[in-house]
Amino acid sequence: MGFSEQHYQKQIDHVLINSKWRSSLLDVRSKRVADINSDHYLVMTKVKLKLASLRSTATKSNRKFDVEKLKVQEHRNASMTSISSQLPHVTNSRYLNINDINTNIINIYNETAKQTIGFNHHKRKVWISNNTWEIIEQRNALNTRISNENGDATDQRTLYKNLSMSIKKSAKRDKLQWNDEQANQAELAARRGDVKSLYKISRTLCGKPTYTNKLIMSENGTLHTATDEQLLRWMEHFKSTLNNPIGLTTPIETHFVANRNITFTGIVDNPPTKQEVHREQK
Repeated sequence: MGFSEQHYQKQIDHVLINSKWRSSLLDVRSKRVADINSDHYLVMTKVKLKLASLRSTATKSNRKFDVEKLKVQEHRNASMTSISSQLPHVTNSRYLNINDINTNIINIYNETAKQTIGFNHHKRKVWISNNTWEIIEQRNALNTRISNENGDATDQRTLYKNLSMSIKKSAKRDKLQWNDEQANQAELAARRGDVKSLYKISRTLCGKPTYTNKLIMSENGTLHTATDEQLLRWMEHFKSTLNNPIGLTTPIETHFVANRNITFTGIVDNPPTKQEVHREQK
């Protein structure tokens, strides 16, 4: 409320609140009796607020490994060498059950990933190459040295500026190359009549979210779009994998099969008989 003008009073005191918190404003009152030596009246509001809960630091971390580094031959060879050297000690033990062996194998993979590729500290764009990220890491390290430098750092600042320009040029080149690759894939999808992949690539280029499900490819390289074809392809894959221990190529499969003397038998995919159902129900 405001100053008096004969028999009228103008309302000049208001309470402004963000629309986000409008439900928290419970009451507004004007205290006319309060003498504050002003032509304004004292306005009091009643607001309800909720305190945020304290998150425990002991919660499980969702940190992910930087699997993009496995595309580099050096990191991939280091990971395979470390895993191959540790797996025989786990699979040769005859005093462990299958659960203990599985836990030890998971620990080996996790420790190897920590030492060779590390964690992914930030969400990376799919079109940025590893070369660009290496330049970014160099600039970050240089920025740390400049911050800790007490004297004149003119040369380092010049180098920092040059690295920033290199990052912009490299990122622009990566984006153009990624767009060309996506366009080529879209053209191939259009030629073979794969409308689903064409639609997905188009949405990706437009910056819109897409579904994460992927198509299944046959041995000769053709894509299976129908559900029946995908199920048949999965059945062929598991038959060829489980019935052929010689074809196992990963370190875990090779050491586990060789040291445990496991033999694979044929997969029976026929429906169960009545006798088998009754026997299992007893």
